[in-house]
Amino acid sequence: MECTRCGSQNVKTFEMAHASYNAGISSWGRFVRLIYFGPFSLLIKPTRNSVARTTSPPEKPIPVLALVFAFLFLSTLIWLMMAYRRDGLGDHETQTALVINALLLVGGLIIAIWDISRCVRARGQYPEKFDEWIHSWICLQCGTTYKVPNAARTNRSEAC
Repeated sequence: MECTRCGSQNVKTFEMAHASYNAGISSWGRFVRLIYFGPFSLLIKPTRNSVARTTSPPEKPIPVLALVFAFLFLSTLIWLMMAYRRDGLGDHETQTALVINALLLVGGLIIAIWDISRCVRARGQYPEKFDEWIHSWICLQCGTTYKVPNAARTNRSEAC
């Protein structure tokens, strides 16, 4: 296969190009990131070159906002239980904690439902995006990308 833009023979599927150019982070790099950023380092993605970024496979989304609000709600629930156990319901701090927890529950539920429904819709579109990724090619000379539905199957059958 040849690039239609520059005529180069240096054309690969997204899958092959991503495997060739995707340099992951080392164990030492992960440890240093964990020391610097703590648990937030799990949310930081390593920087990649342009070929690896262009040819990366589609990702299945995770409802991160729902998880964050669940954590916030549970932490304020613990605060509420501690304040109630210490001072009873008549204390100003306990009443404030109850109001904040109720507001956080309502707001968190709205955001969590929206985030989970967004992730469910995106996961429904994942098979189409993955099929498109499987049948995409990139010219490593000029960076042009192509969608060739049957080329991957034809090229593999010629190699056998």
